[in-house]
Amino acid sequence: MLGYSLHATGQEQRIAGFIYATDPTEAIPFASLWLYDPATGEPEYGTLTSVNGYYELDAIATNRTYRLEISGPGIQPQTRQIEIAYVPGIEGRRYFHFPVIRSQKDLATVQPVETYLPKQIAPDARTIEDLYSHIPGITYEDGYLIDENGGTVCLMFNGLIPTNPMEYETLMNASTALNVTRIEYYRFDYAETPYYDSALNFVLNLTINVPDISDPNWGL
Repeated sequence: MLGYSLHATGQEQRIAGFIYATDPTEAIPFASLWLYDPATGEPEYGTLTSVNGYYELDAIATNRTYRLEISGPGIQPQTRQIEIAYVPGIEGRRYFHFPVIRSQKDLATVQPVETYLPKQIAPDARTIEDLYSHIPGITYEDGYLIDENGGTVCLMFNGLIPTNPMEYETLMNASTALNVTRIEYYRFDYAETPYYDSALNFVLNLTINVPDISDPNWGL
């Protein structure tokens, strides 16, 4: 336990927040966030920020110390220790926002490498899931998207990552393939330790409420 945790492992809580650069405040899209066990060096949790720089991690074990690692396009990699203590009485998310330092890396890496139109790749598709298997180089297996190199593919809708099966099912029930205006494909070949190797962003003609870093209520 030495150097690992100050308390017994607590209950699980959901954490969320923004990864952002300062001066001016600017959200960092496609940043990978990892929480490692500092004793073993093994990753415990991980995720990717959405286009708006927002992340969520579900069911994090509390009263533990983790090694936090953040990397992404246009920022300097960051590593530090954080302790996530259990806070009783909180329902829903606890917020942890992480400022990062910009680098000289070309921000053009956040541009899609390909854009697909549903009518071109699958004109007969009825559901959004019908489109998955028609995207060039992408395989849909057992609920997961895999690229032609066997890499993992993140699924986004209007730039936001569904954080749990209920959110995903709600979106699928509220939309069809006709709601997809285009599909943007991003690759993260530049990243050292990306949580995903690439991402597909389904741009919908629907309004999805997303956290906005410019909202003064965040205090960023």
